Amino acid sequence: MRASNEIFAEMDARLNRQRHTILNNPQMLNMLEQQQQQQQQNY
Repeated sequence: MRASNEIFAEMDARLNRQRHTILNNPQMLNMLEQQQQQQQQNY
């Protein structure tokens, strides 16, 4: 079993890559904003 901080570091790196991809892609950003607005309306 790996150390939890190793796992978190890996997850963090993966999230950072995804965030980088999304921030460089306006279409993805728009989709995310629409999803968030829909979720807020549901509450």
